[in-house]
Amino acid sequence: MSTISTAGMHPLLSSVVHLPFQKAGSDVGCSEFTFKHFQRAIQAHLHILSAQSAMNELEQHKTWQALMHGEVIAVECLDDETLVFHVRGKTFGKYVDMRFAYLKEMWYIQAVTSIHDRPFWRSRLRYLLSLGGGVVAAASLGFALANHGTTPVTQQGASDWAVANGYELVKKTPPVLASSPPAKATLSETKAASPNPTYVFTFKLGMPVTDISSFLQKQHLINDAYAFDQVLKASGADKSIWPGTYTFTSGMSQNQILQVLKSKPTH
Repeated sequence: MSTISTAGMHPLLSSVVHLPFQKAGSDVGCSEFTFKHFQRAIQAHLHILSAQSAMNELEQHKTWQALMHGEVIAVECLDDETLVFHVRGKTFGKYVDMRFAYLKEMWYIQAVTSIHDRPFWRSRLRYLLSLGGGVVAAASLGFALANHGTTPVTQQGASDWAVANGYELVKKTPPVLASSPPAKATLSETKAASPNPTYVFTFKLGMPVTDISSFLQKQHLINDAYAFDQVLKASGADKSIWPGTYTFTSGMSQNQILQVLKSKPTH
């Protein structure tokens, strides 16, 4: 269990902006935000993240991974010592902005603040020109924090700008206490009638490598997708994976899986 002192906190918070959310939380002394915690806290927001159908456990795990590796846009320290992290991650082909709160060793999900097709422009000038003055709104959260207290704006202006530029705004949902996973991968699975079934994964250009780990975990070829992501990074295999089709066999060891990923795929 970690204890956070808010004395001198603001320079520390500034230093973790633009870091991956998982590292930022660790750097400021927060306890780990595990998948189990995330899974419980996200239940009240699933209707926003997946309007067409309920998210299964694998999709929730991929969303959690995307947010853990997502960019911290801003961090706030409220009067009651709550730390609020504004995070952007890419999952299932869209950018998702979420607001996480941390208080007394507990993680909360305050809101899904925006779902959009591309990241907002970071240019303050272009932002002000587009909004006619800038605004604090769900679709412009990152910019509003960066320019807080500098430019008076209107909410309607931000909403109009967001809609005109292809963003989907979502309403704020009350936070849910957490008590204790980017584009959907195109998967094809073939299970042979032999003692060692095979599994085929098609890795397409632009896919995150984490999709492979999630697929392998789903087929019970590995135990932990996140741990395997770290193995890929440590071995450098994540930088040598080419688009194409990879075939795995039940019972493969971790080293054998790495050899498959390092070899030239079929097309």
